[in-house]
Amino acid sequence: MQRNKALDFDSDTDYLARLRKRTVGFDDLKRLRTELVIEATGEHRRKHSIKEKTETLVRVRRDRDIVTVLTNPKRFPSPVRPVGSSSSSTRCTRTQAGTQLDMTLLNRLLRFNAKTVTVQAGIRLRELAEKLAVHGLELVGGCDDPDRTVGGAISSGSLTAAIPGEGGDLASSVVRLTLITPQGHRLDIGQDRADLLRVALMSYGLLGVVCEVELRIRRIRSYAMRNKTLNFDELANYMPDLAQVRAAVKLFLLPYRDTAFVEVRVTGSKNRPVHGWPWKIRNWAWNSVLPRVVHSVGRVIPIRQIRDPLIDTVNEAAQVLVNRGLSASGSNSAEQSGQFRTLSRPQRPTRIRYCTWAFPACQFGAVVKAYRDFCRAHNKTSKFRCDLPAIAYRVDKDQSALLSPSFDEQVFSLSVRTTNTSGWEDFVIEFAEFAAGFAGIPLFNQTCGLTAGYVEDVFGKRLAHLRAIRRRMDPNDRMLNQFFAEHVG
Repeated sequence: MQRNKALDFDSDTDYLARLRKRTVGFDDLKRLRTELVIEATGEHRRKHSIKEKTETLVRVRRDRDIVTVLTNPKRFPSPVRPVGSSSSSTRCTRTQAGTQLDMTLLNRLLRFNAKTVTVQAGIRLRELAEKLAVHGLELVGGCDDPDRTVGGAISSGSLTAAIPGEGGDLASSVVRLTLITPQGHRLDIGQDRADLLRVALMSYGLLGVVCEVELRIRRIRSYAMRNKTLNFDELANYMPDLAQVRAAVKLFLLPYRDTAFVEVRVTGSKNRPVHGWPWKIRNWAWNSVLPRVVHSVGRVIPIRQIRDPLIDTVNEAAQVLVNRGLSASGSNSAEQSGQFRTLSRPQRPTRIRYCTWAFPACQFGAVVKAYRDFCRAHNKTSKFRCDLPAIAYRVDKDQSALLSPSFDEQVFSLSVRTTNTSGWEDFVIEFAEFAAGFAGIPLFNQTCGLTAGYVEDVFGKRLAHLRAIRRRMDPNDRMLNQFFAEHVG
């Protein structure tokens, strides 16, 4: 359903006067001069006699704006769901008739020292990385999408390749966070309350709205990159070594070419300079140009026997020429500030759809071979194929968050991606069945085709513990949307 354009409440008197004429149901606009942005759907519904309810969009600029929303359920109906970059591939932030909180205007860097930085939750990782780089600093933890907000990245799955000890998700580098509870109270949670912090991290906004985060940082540290090309059988045999190497591991998988590109990152000199421009070119090509090219090829050439091999050739050439040719070294700072992304942003002309599962590292050799066979078999029966390479990361064991996919053991994440939408829904449902056969671990914001029963089997007592804390902190289900009612309860 198409939403109406959001309106911005500011201090301009004329603007407020115009706003009174356009907005229905807000009788005390002076009290709401907190620069909230409210989606004005009331007038539209009245004029067109639309009876069905639509969600309200609120852009917050201050912590007290969040309090205003959470403590006024009549004006801002439940459920309330915070939203950052809108990169989720599931319904985890959606509401049919509730309220979405756009957090992207809470984007200030508040303070920092040599070891930590404190930011508002709506700042994007790219912007934070650029500000820290000016002072020769970088984030310790990583995230696969630097356009995500800090609050969104620590509250949900955000896996990436990481050198051992650095953490494969941003949540592992959190020192302290502040959230606004469903009752409108400010709650500070630090490492002195480690059990509660573990529950709050990757809790998907179910305990309240994160408004402030303190993260570990360090001096910019470079890493050297090594590349290797293997077929899937060779990769499976090589997997035990990749699981044990003290380096970050990233894989690019082309199942129809039976080709895997292995990228290994090892710690380099702390003082070695890393130039940002190769990363900007690399990631602009990989995440912007390549999706547009393969999408255009898919639309222009209708003959599968010509189109599909050509797409595979483009993907393979991009790996050889861009990823391997441009970057021999890097750093968290260079990667996070240089990337271009088009993940799940519907306003972009070429949208990348994606679905991520994590698998125990001890099984991933079998998984990659089975994934190749699965893709080929599915393509043969349905004629659907993903037109972009799948990406896999090694993620070491990490218990910093209760719902961490690597809470019990080391895992490899596997993210399938495509610009081809016709047949995607059926593919991810069958891919979910495939993943379940290898003890796949889901991420609520990135895994499509989930069933509530499977989620219960995977997370077990950890999910039950989160459910108990959620019900205690939010007895009126202020933050609980339909998606999490089905999967968490």
